Amino acid sequence: MDYNEFKNKLLQHVKSRLENAEIRKYTKNNSIEKEGIYIREDGKNCNPLIHLDDLYGLYKLTGDIEGVAEFVLEIVRTTSSNIDVQTTLGSWEKVQSRLTIRLINSAWNQKFLQGVPHRDLMDLSLVVYMDFVKNAEGVVSMAVTSGLLEIWEIDEETLFQTALNNLQKEKFIIRDMEEVIQELSGEQRKPTPYDGLNYVMTNTERQFGARGMLRTDLITQFAETVNADLYILPNSINDIILTPVIKELTDEDLNDMMTVIKVFNKPEKDSLSDNIYYFSRESGAISIYTPETETAVL
Repeated sequence: MDYNEFKNKLLQHVKSRLENAEIRKYTKNNSIEKEGIYIREDGKNCNPLIHLDDLYGLYKLTGDIEGVAEFVLEIVRTTSSNIDVQTTLGSWEKVQSRLTIRLINSAWNQKFLQGVPHRDLMDLSLVVYMDFVKNAEGVVSMAVTSGLLEIWEIDEETLFQTALNNLQKEKFIIRDMEEVIQELSGEQRKPTPYDGLNYVMTNTERQFGARGMLRTDLITQFAETVNADLYILPNSINDIILTPVIKELTDEDLNDMMTVIKVFNKPEKDSLSDNIYYFSRESGAISIYTPETETAVL
C-alpha cells in the first residue's frame, strides 16, 4: 500500500470513530511541508495533529492499518488539552513566563522569518515562541508575530529581552555523548574513536535545546572544566555537541562527525546548520569555524 492509499484508508478508519478527523498540511522546520491527521473535538481549542509520516512508518513495520488507527485514537485520549488561548494571547502579563527562544537556520526558513520578529546570529536566527503545553509528549506552541506585539503594546526589544531572561532560568545538561546514546538505546555500544570526545548539551525536556548555544555562561564553565576551547557541532534543533579542541582532532575528523549527524538525525526537518562553530575561551564568543580559524589546542 503506497502512502496516498494508506492515508486515505487510515482516515476512513479514524473517522468511523471520530467524525471530526481530517488530513491537514503543515510546515515543519526548514520550510518542509508535511501532512497529519488533525482531530477537532468540541469544547477544546488545542487538538492533536499526528504526523502521517510517522504513522506510515508504523504501518510498514506492522502491516496492520487497524492497529495504526487504534494508536491514533490512543493519542487523542491521552494528549488532548484544553487551553484558554484567547485569554493568554490577550494578556502580556500572562504570556511573559511562556516565552521561549528557538534557534533556526536563517537560509532554510526565509519565508517563515518574513512574518515574525527575529534576531540574526551568524547563519542562524533567534525567534520567540509561546509554549502553551510542555510535557513528556512534546510541546504545544506558536510563534510570536508582529501583530501580537501590537496587542500586547510592547516592542521587539522587550519581547526578546523577556524571552532571553526566561532562557537564563532554563535548566540545561551537558553529558558524555556515548553515555546518552547508550542510555537511549538500552544496550552496550562498541567503542568508537570519538569516545570521551563529544558531549551533548540540551535542556531537561530535550526539546529545542539547541538554544543552549546562547548560554555562553554554561559553555564557558564547561570549557574551563575540560581546559580547552570548543568545537560546537549542531546536532539538531534539539541539542548541540561540544567537542574539546585537541591537536589529535583534525578537520577531516570534524567533517566525518558532521556526516554522521546528517545521516542519523533526520536533517530534512530537525537540522540546525551545516556549519561547525568555535567557542574561544579567550574572547568568550562563538563564531563559525573555518580551517583558517585560529585554534587554541591542548
